[in-house]
Amino acid sequence: MAKSCDAVLFGAVGDAQYDHLDRHLRPEQAVLGLRKELGLFANLRPAKVFEGMEYLSPLRPEVASKIDMMIV
Repeated sequence: MAKSCDAVLFGAVGDAQYDHLDRHLRPEQAVLGLRKELGLFANLRPAKVFEGMEYLSPLRPEVASKIDMMIV
């Protein structure tokens, strides 16, 4: 089904309740299977501190407020 679509949005996968299963039976294997089948390799992780949340960072607020990057 994913191959016939223009885009695939895949959210968070996995949970502690599945940790007892063999690795090949865990839900996160779906992500790996999709990546392999579609020839994908990037795992994009945005890093941004939203306004009003600067005080939660270990960085100084004036530094944390300027963070807006993508980890590939």
